[in-house]
Amino acid sequence: MFTILDKSNYLRGLLIVAKMNNKIDEGEKDIISSASNRFGFSQDFLTETMQNILANDFVSNTPIQFSKPAVAQEFIGECLKLIISKDDPSPRELLWLNEVAKINTLDDEWFIKEKRLAQQQKQ
Repeated sequence: MFTILDKSNYLRGLLIVAKMNNKIDEGEKDIISSASNRFGFSQDFLTETMQNILANDFVSNTPIQFSKPAVAQEFIGECLKLIISKDDPSPRELLWLNEVAKINTLDDEWFIKEKRLAQQQKQ
């Protein structure tokens, strides 16, 4: 289901979201590490990337387009868990994720439903 580019973009997208509030907390690290392991990225690569992402001002925040809407749905669902897990989620994160949904032809109603579901699961 996931192309190599999808896997790379998925991990990059998680890192973009985590970076938006200028810190990566333990809950975010766990979610990112889980995705990295699923996709076969080395732990050394992930550790180095997470250490450098906050200082790198050249990481593009362009919304990510995936090969299939189903991949985008899974990505957005995981990103919503990451965002909602934070004590201080940034509105920029949700706006960016909504743009990802749009570029992947997912409608606003679907996005709102997924956001509510992620919020309910946190409680």
